[in-house]
Amino acid sequence: MFNEEVRRWFTEVNPYALEQIIRRLYEARERGLWSASEDVIRRLREIYTELEGVLEGVG
Repeated sequence: MFNEEVRRWFTEVNPYALEQIIRRLYEARERGLWSASEDVIRRLREIYTELEGVLEGVG
């Protein structure tokens, strides 16, 4: 997620896969399966917000 090149590739090739990865990370955290720092969660939210624009045809 945090590698700019990989994220750009996902966004161009299959943004829905990137969305699912982020959703699964959120779910894992909510279920207590993954302990991520608030900084990591904040960054994931930023990425997801950017991705929403792409999925809606804005980005």
